[in-house]
Amino acid sequence: MRFGVLLTFILVACTSYQPLTLARRDLAPGSLRLNGYFYERSNGRFNAFFLSANGVFRGFSSGVDTLDLEGLDKEVGGTFPTQFDVRYSWGVYQVNGKEIEIERWLPGTGLLYTTQALKGKVINDSTIHIFLRIGDDSSIRKKPQYEVDETYHFRLLRTKPDSVSIFSRKEP
Repeated sequence: MRFGVLLTFILVACTSYQPLTLARRDLAPGSLRLNGYFYERSNGRFNAFFLSANGVFRGFSSGVDTLDLEGLDKEVGGTFPTQFDVRYSWGVYQVNGKEIEIERWLPGTGLLYTTQALKGKVINDSTIHIFLRIGDDSSIRKKPQYEVDETYHFRLLRTKPDSVSIFSRKEP
């Protein structure tokens, strides 16, 4: 019993995170809507993320095949805001003109949490098209760099969680 507790403590203490290389940068006012979240649906599941004015990204995957947009609103506005300690849901982003780059941590498969970069285009203040992912994503068995076709649409959320202050306190 003691050995199991000690081993668990050692494994948790040794977990590390690959550093993010993209710096946070404040978003120019009016570039993107920020009073809600961006979402897309692929393979029957929703992927969503929050963007904050100071360059903080917070990602989310529903993991539920039958969820509709109203259900996603409840999940994003309900349980998701309470999961601040889940490091792999965090990241940073920059918008340069019509280009957007996001860097985030991926769920760990051992003792190291790696990062992944997403590159895309801002279509308008409520639509983002991601076309490239860079970084190993073993959960879908892709190469370290691969093209994608993901269009994220903005959805208003009345009570957006205050992820900015939490991330800023936890930022490595």
